[in-house]
This record gives sequence, structure tokens and C-alpha cells, in this order.
Amino acid sequence: MRGIHVLQVVPESQSPKGNVAVLRTIAVMQALQGLQETHCRESYLREVAAVTGLPSPTAYRYLQALRQAGVVVQPMSYASRDTSRGRYRLQWPASADQPPRNNPAQSIRGLLVKLASQTGQIALLYAPYTLAEQPMRECTAHAWASHEPTNQADIELAPLGADAAGMAMAAAMGISTPP
Repeated sequence: MRGIHVLQVVPESQSPKGNVAVLRTIAVMQALQGLQETHCRESYLREVAAVTGLPSPTAYRYLQALRQAGVVVQPMSYASRDTSRGRYRLQWPASADQPPRNNPAQSIRGLLVKLASQTGQIALLYAPYTLAEQPMRECTAHAWASHEPTNQADIELAPLGADAAGMAMAAAMGISTPP
């Protein structure tokens, strides 16, 4: 487990304000990343402030600016259906040209195992993406049945028109696939 490093971002001598703002922004982002890796959950404002050494109101302003930029998100509270106050997560915008790198929840993995055991076939969870304007899909989770396929690469990455699962995804996305 990685330790949390306290960053001293308030300079001892006065420097141009732009440099301080950049250093603080980077410190807040590094704090969120470190806290997420350590605790595997969203971070509270007080934790970000403690790790960066910034006063809470200052850390809050930086978190809000990063939220507006789309780099920080606040998860929805299931009780109130409103954004959870004081909880933040670093989330880089995904590029449309990069395959998705999801880690499905344990409940999804459990459903895949159940489906594979009930059907005797492999159960796959795919995520669509676009690569050089070619609609593609990537297997983000799977559960093997009693027989593994001979070539695992054939099921992990494929054009959407390669089989029924891909064609269903393309239809849901409104994309026509070649026969």
C-alpha cells in the first residue's frame, strides 16, 4: 500500500501568482490520485486539504475549478439523488480513440459467472469505442464456461460487425456495420 505524502505547496518566498496556482492545482490533483489509490474511494475535502497543506476554502476552490474542467467529479448521493457534498474523485476524460479500460463492479462479475454457469458458454461484457473512425468493442470482463476458446484475442477486440454481440451494440449506437 502506498503512503500518502503531504505536499508543501505554499512557497516560503513570494513568487509569481501563476506559479503558485499551477503548483496548487497539481498538488490537488496528486492528492486526489494518491488518496484514491490508498483508500479506493472518493476523497473528502478535509483529506485533500490535509494532504496538500492548503486551507479548506482554498482546496475547495481548486476542486471546483477542476470539476468545471471535467477532471474532478462528485459522485451522486443515492439517498438524495444530488451530488455528494465534500466527496471528490479524479477522473480523466476518456479519449474516443482509446479502448475503454473499465474494471466492472464485483456484482457485474458475479452476474457474468452466473450467466456462464447457467448457459455453459462464455459470458462477456463489452464496451464500445471508436478507433480511427472504425467502430470497435473491447471485452472489459468475462467469465469462462467449461471450455475456453482457442484464441482469446479473437473475443477481446473485434470490429462491431464481427458477430451478433457487436452488431447489437452497433444497432444500439445507430451505426451500420458491413455484412
